[in-house]
Amino acid sequence: MRPMETSHSLAEKDLVFYDVNQAPFALYGLCPEEEGFTRVPAQIAADTSPSVAVLAKHMSGVRLRFSTDSPYVAIQVKM
Repeated sequence: MRPMETSHSLAEKDLVFYDVNQAPFALYGLCPEEEGFTRVPAQIAADTSPSVAVLAKHMSGVRLRFSTDSPYVAIQVKM
C-alpha cells in the first residue's frame, strides 16, 4: 500500500491487534470514572441536556496516542 492509502481488506498475514486500553497506547479525552468510551460522566450528561447525554458517547475529540515503526496500521472496530 502507498502512504495514506486505505483498504477494506487486509492481505497482510502477520497482523497483530492490540487493546487500546493497554500500554503502549494512551487515550485522552475520555471520562476515567465511566466504563467504556464515554467523554462525560453519565449523570452529569443526563442532568445537562438530552443532547449532551447522546453526545457523551460520541468519540469526536478522543485521541489515541502511540508510536510505531510498522509500514502499516490496521484498525479493528466492534460496534
